[in-house]
Parts: sequence; C-alpha cells; structure tokens
Amino acid sequence: MAATWDSENTPSLFSEIWTLFDRGELVAHCAWCGRVRIAETWVFPPNGALDAIDARLSTSHSICPTCAETVGAPASQRDQLTSGLDR
Repeated sequence: MAATWDSENTPSLFSEIWTLFDRGELVAHCAWCGRVRIAETWVFPPNGALDAIDARLSTSHSICPTCAETVGAPASQRDQLTSGLDR
C-alpha cells in the first residue's frame, strides 16, 4: 500500500521513519537524490529525520526509480530528465 503525505515535512512522515528505525529495519536511502523509501513511496525525508535515527547506522543506500531511469538513460536524455531539479 502506497502512502501519501500532504507535505514531506509532516509529523506523520517523521513518525513513519521513526517506526522503521524502532523496529530495527533499515531505511532505504537513494544515494543520488536523497529520498527515502517509506511504504513503497520515495519521498524526501523531513528536516532532521535521518539525524534523529542516526542515518549512518540505520540507512541502506539504494537508488529510487526516478534516479535509476536517469542513470540508465542515454546521455542525450539525461539532460532532459535532470533539468529543473533543485537537488
């Protein structure tokens, strides 16, 4: 089930990340854009969320589907895919 949050800085999203940490699960973290996977949805974590769970020990670097497409795209398409991204 994919979850939806009104904003990436909502308390419920922070709570979801904390719940994964509390259960001893690793949080998948995109090494390219910094998004985290929560309930099969890739979102930017709220400010301070990864610091609160000690990301160094609690995250597993991965790649989100958007970045996987960008990395796997031919060079001519990468510029189009990444234009306008602020991160």
